[in-house]
Parts: sequence; C-alpha cells; structure tokens
Amino acid sequence: MSVSPDTIMARMENGKIYLTQPLASANGGQSVLLTIDLAYSGISYASQAPVTFAVERGHLGSTTVTLWNSTWGSPYQVAEFTWGGIQPDPLNTAYFRIPVNHFLP
Repeated sequence: MSVSPDTIMARMENGKIYLTQPLASANGGQSVLLTIDLAYSGISYASQAPVTFAVERGHLGSTTVTLWNSTWGSPYQVAEFTWGGIQPDPLNTAYFRIPVNHFLP
C-alpha cells in the first residue's frame, strides 16, 4: 500500500479500504491518493455476477476509483468510477459493478 503525503489515515479492515485526508485539504480541493494491490480468488468464467464496489464518501469534492488488472502482462485499466454526488443515506454510498470477465485473462 502506498499513500500520498497528505493522507491522515489509510487502512484495510473487514473487507473495506479506508482513506481520509485533512478537512482543510478537502475544502481546498486537494486530493489524496492510495495505491493498493488486491488479489481475488474464486472468480471464474462460469460466474455471471459482477464484482460490486461501494464508495462511501463525505460531501466535499468527489472520489475517483480506478481499477487496473496487472495479473497477465502489462497492467491495463479495467474501469474508472467517479462519485461526487450526495445520497440521502448517512454514508453517502454509491455502488458500481464491473463484469467479472474484466478480471480474467
């Protein structure tokens, strides 16, 4: 895991990835970056279910998640999702789904 210098906290816990930055930085429009390598198991061509990700965020700016597959040869971008809206739920959650075949050779 690598994080940008202005990050307050970055961790993985119970299947979630957490990343926070100082409120002053967020108000100023500054970004923080987290790079993490994840390994999935049990994904097969037989699976028709997409891989689902949830983004929970505050109400400032936006959050962008970019997924790369680096398992076979040169890394390539699988998907990118940006969430800058505000949902009525307290965690301000947005979901995005990626077809399982994007993670297979």
